[in-house]
Amino acid sequence: MTSEYTDLFRPFAFHNGLTLRNRVIANHTKRPFALGYRISPEEREDGGYRMPDICALVDGLIAENIDYLHVSLNDVLGARPLGADTRLTVEHIIAHVDERVPVLAAGMLRTAAQAQAALGLGLSLIAVGKGLVMNPDWMALAESGCGAQIRQELDLSERKELLLPEGLWQAIEAAPGWIPTIEVDRKPTNVPSR
Repeated sequence: MTSEYTDLFRPFAFHNGLTLRNRVIANHTKRPFALGYRISPEEREDGGYRMPDICALVDGLIAENIDYLHVSLNDVLGARPLGADTRLTVEHIIAHVDERVPVLAAGMLRTAAQAQAALGLGLSLIAVGKGLVMNPDWMALAESGCGAQIRQELDLSERKELLLPEGLWQAIEAAPGWIPTIEVDRKPTNVPSR
């Protein structure tokens, strides 16, 4: 790694790991293998990284020949860097990367309209995580123009139908609000009302 990035990378101690991974990929893969790196550029506490630090980090990662950059945010369409202008954090990063590598982002993208808006910023790819947990058919709904049918809450009464792994259910139950939930009272439709 070039010396201009050494001071920035020292606290992370991962630059040797990237070099080693690139060597392993070159020596042991028979087909193309992408090496990406995920960053979480939101550090709001005192002493946390700011946009100039993130840009220097991104430059160092690109210098280490990553194939793509994954930007993980709380809200792709709402996160703005502290003390910066009105541009979104992801817009700063897209502009700084300047098409040197593909940029993908994740964070609060749940609807088809949000996905389109994020792609419209210039992202190469987006990740829809919680939206897919709540809507296993998210992609089909979005592609068919049925975005209004994409649920914004996980219906707990559909636990068996959703086929989510038990570990994920435990995480959802342990962190109320992490994924918005509802429980619809489903009464049998063939029972006459009184």
